[in-house]
Amino acid sequence: MSYNDQENGNKGHNLKHDWPVEVFISYSFNDEEVRVKLEQHLMFMQREGIVRIWHGRKILPGQEWEKVIDSHLETASIVLLLVTPDFIASDYCYDIEMKRAMRRYDLNECFVIPIIICDTDWHSAPFGKLQSLPSNSRAVKSWSNIDEALSDVARGIRNAIKGLPKKISAVESRERLVEKLHDIEKHPSTALRRNITSMQIQHISGRIEHFTKVINTVDPLFAPDRYEEIKLRIEIYLKELEQLEQRLI
Repeated sequence: MSYNDQENGNKGHNLKHDWPVEVFISYSFNDEEVRVKLEQHLMFMQREGIVRIWHGRKILPGQEWEKVIDSHLETASIVLLLVTPDFIASDYCYDIEMKRAMRRYDLNECFVIPIIICDTDWHSAPFGKLQSLPSNSRAVKSWSNIDEALSDVARGIRNAIKGLPKKISAVESRERLVEKLHDIEKHPSTALRRNITSMQIQHISGRIEHFTKVINTVDPLFAPDRYEEIKLRIEIYLKELEQLEQRLI
């Protein structure tokens, strides 16, 4: 059974169009050597059909490089930031690619994973709030064996990829709960309005805010199963509202 079949079979969710996951590598060309090494460690996932790697070196002669980069940055499911002093110093990497990736992250459109290549002052950057790789944010070049460091990075990326469909599913359930609550608030049935008090609506609205916050703060690298837990809790509220609606209308 393939990786895709396992995910589809276990979750009962059609992820066919999500595979392979596009991974965008944002990096300074001064860090080309480590980008090549990282891509080698991601090669097995490419062979499995799990990921499709893209970076600036894949721009073809004659293509408008800014448009091509923008297109891939807008469609990538995962953005890897190779954090080095050169990355921080690059106006394009930092001000264009990183900030656009963070905007998409804030909209729940992608995962952003900082990969700390060497020690630099990065903790106060916009991506400083995100869980980074390698483990414990130990810079790749501080490891005695760089292959061990990048192997650790590859395992973290694999975990994040497994969490991606779980996050999408949790977000979809939250959106359904929001829509159902809105429908009930606007429903013309007086019986329905009598049986759902403003306090109940406020309570559910508060839970929606809580679920949104948790979805946005769950660590996809080390706790992807939390998305499933949140989805189950959302589904309980959604089922209660649907049952009440059916009973009273």
